[in-house]
Amino acid sequence: MAYTWLRNGFHASLAVMLVGAALETGELAPPQDGPVSWTAHADLAEAAAITLAEETFDGVTPALTGRAGSAGSNRSSPG
Repeated sequence: MAYTWLRNGFHASLAVMLVGAALETGELAPPQDGPVSWTAHADLAEAAAITLAEETFDGVTPALTGRAGSAGSNRSSPG
């Protein structure tokens, strides 16, 4: 059976959730599980369509994410 698993990057739209929490706590805390490469839903959808249309991706798990991430351990507080 042919298969392809897609590993989406961190959705940029979730940043709104982080900002909302920061407004309440005064601290902007990105995810703590390593560098985050923010990706837009539209970019992920386009990459998924291209990946699934190509037979060369059978049996692999491509990471659909940007090239560089921002470190999750960096926290910002208003000065």
